[in-house]
Amino acid sequence: MQIVFPNQANEVGLPLVEKTTGDPITSGTINFYLKRLDTKKWFRGLDSTWQDTEAIAGVGTHDSDGHWYVVLESDPWEINVRYKLYAKESGNLHITVGEEVYCRTEYSGSGNVKKIYTVTDSDGNPIDGVDVWVTTDVGGSNVIASGTTNIQGQVYFYLNPGTYYIWSQKSGWNFTNPDVEVVS
Repeated sequence: MQIVFPNQANEVGLPLVEKTTGDPITSGTINFYLKRLDTKKWFRGLDSTWQDTEAIAGVGTHDSDGHWYVVLESDPWEINVRYKLYAKESGNLHITVGEEVYCRTEYSGSGNVKKIYTVTDSDGNPIDGVDVWVTTDVGGSNVIASGTTNIQGQVYFYLNPGTYYIWSQKSGWNFTNPDVEVVS
């Protein structure tokens, strides 16, 4: 599942491989489609409207490993709505790949200071999909906010001024926990 945020453009994407060889698809045209699961309507990116029939949300761009993505403006994203994102290759491969997308509130917590926390690798590259939670104690038992990093490696919290312990977790990654942060 991918997480997106309301009131902003969001990059969503899918890895695509050739179905007979398993090789990444790095050329051609990939069209992305976005369907609201509650209304069963399709987002048409051309004019930012919702349609009753399948419509292209946007045309994908790729990186060298076959990960295709599209940036969709803020128009389709509504808080607490689930969407189905899928992509179709326009050539003769006829590949359809899909994943659920969920729009949640941008900030977690109940404080009065907006805190943006960024998770990066050792080279400074953002890490998407990291589960992050905030505690008031070094033991990690009093969780007051939690979220998942976006494609920019960021997660957002509302915290009161004070010292917090931030914990990060993602399969295949090792993080130094907790990270001590002072909010003022």
